[in-house]
Amino acid sequence: MPRQVTLSEREQIAQFWNQGLSRAEIARRLGRHPTTIGRELTRNSEGSTYWASSAQQKAAARRNACASTSIPGVLAISPWSDSQWPLSACGARAPR
Repeated sequence: MPRQVTLSEREQIAQFWNQGLSRAEIARRLGRHPTTIGRELTRNSEGSTYWASSAQQKAAARRNACASTSIPGVLAISPWSDSQWPLSACGARAPR
């Protein structure tokens, strides 16, 4: 089951990355798939620099951008059917 990268893991990623470790070695040390670490570094780096606190803020902003904005007790009605919903709005991809 996939789980989000935690702030603690981001701090370790930053430390290992600054020490010059490869993405594969960071993944091995954290018990994560190398692709997970690669995506984390790609999405949340600022140039060639990776900061854990900045990465955490960026990840939270992406999660919040896709969160429901409905009012409790009020049914939210979308102008799109499920098949018309713009998947790019939340970074999703269409099934193959």
